[in-house]
Amino acid sequence: MNDHDLSSADARLLVLEMAVAALIAQQPTQVLEELASLLCFIAGVTEEAEEVASSSGERQLGHVRHWASEMLQRIMVSRKPSRADTSAPALVSRA
Repeated sequence: MNDHDLSSADARLLVLEMAVAALIAQQPTQVLEELASLLCFIAGVTEEAEEVASSSGERQLGHVRHWASEMLQRIMVSRKPSRADTSAPALVSRA
């Protein structure tokens, strides 16, 4: 096994994340926007918390921001073109 192989737990988590993103992408635009806003909020809050924590030498929140952004990207990729509208690009740019 090399460093790029996924463990069983990592593979299960990836499948779960992809399934959740696909389910979220099927939601009506209003629900999708709310969920996208939540992910953007999580990313923003962790960035602010990281700035505060960095003054005490504890920078460990960057991965939260990264994974919130990754989930948002997965959702937008999963969104069917027939459901996409003019607000979809704006959601991605907020992350």
